Amino acid sequence: MKKAILRTVLVLLLVAELYLCTTLLPMRWEHAIDQVLFRLLPPDHWAITHPALDLEIDQVLQGMPGVRFALDMFFLSWLALNTYLIVKVWKALRRGRRRKEALPDQTNP
Repeated sequence: MKKAILRTVLVLLLVAELYLCTTLLPMRWEHAIDQVLFRLLPPDHWAITHPALDLEIDQVLQGMPGVRFALDMFFLSWLALNTYLIVKVWKALRRGRRRKEALPDQTNP
């Protein structure tokens, strides 16, 4: 049971890692990824109520480089924490496998 939970947590952390990595890409790459995801996933509600939200966010980030830098540092710190957690979960999974291999066979006394 513990191994299944650790595997689930590892998959969720890897998905979060991919998302956090995409936030640090250049803006045009982010837009290309967003366009592909927009075609694959159902539409967001903000696109209906505020259709130019992504453009306004881009204008703020381009006009104020300090804000972009602060956001990049925020996402970079979350990325570092997430990577640390992935390593810890991975080691816990491997430790369980090694411990199982190190136990003597209980069927033959």
